[in-house]
Order: sequence, then structure tokens, then C-alpha cells
Amino acid sequence: MDAPHDNLIRQVKRLAKKRGLSMNRLADAAGVARGTLSDVLSKTQSPTLSTLHKLAVALEVPTGRLLLPDEPGPAKAPSTIAQRSKVCAPE
Repeated sequence: MDAPHDNLIRQVKRLAKKRGLSMNRLADAAGVARGTLSDVLSKTQSPTLSTLHKLAVALEVPTGRLLLPDEPGPAKAPSTIAQRSKVCAPE
């Protein structure tokens, strides 16, 4: 299983949808050939670093974000006093 490539596919599709971009519009916005984007998303070819960067710029995210499995959410603060004391307790 190619987890980074699977993450890339999932993230590109999710972020493009979030921004209302079709794959053709994303390719145009990124300055990437439509065939190249199609090949990357179908796993026919691996993206170059340049292609990853162009896609990230078009999607307005850091390049590394495209390879992460899930969108990171805000850190959750402990919700109870007991949980807070475990986090803040001296060792």
C-alpha cells in the first residue's frame, strides 16, 4: 500500500472540492498538465516535488499537507480537572 500517494489523492480531491475546483480547473490553476494530474490521481505516475508544490500553492496549503492522512484539528484541552491534573502534574 502506498500510503503517501493514497493520502495525496484523498487530500487533493478533498481540498479541491472544498474550494469548488474541478480537477481540470485545479490543473489549470496549478499550471500542471491535466493529463499529469489525472495520472497522479490514478497512480499511473508519481508526482514530482515541483508538481506537489504547484498543487499545494493552487490549493492554498503547505506542500507537506498533501501527504498527511487527516486534516489536523485544533489541539484539545483536557476537559476535566482530573485530566488537567494528569497533564500538569509534576513528575
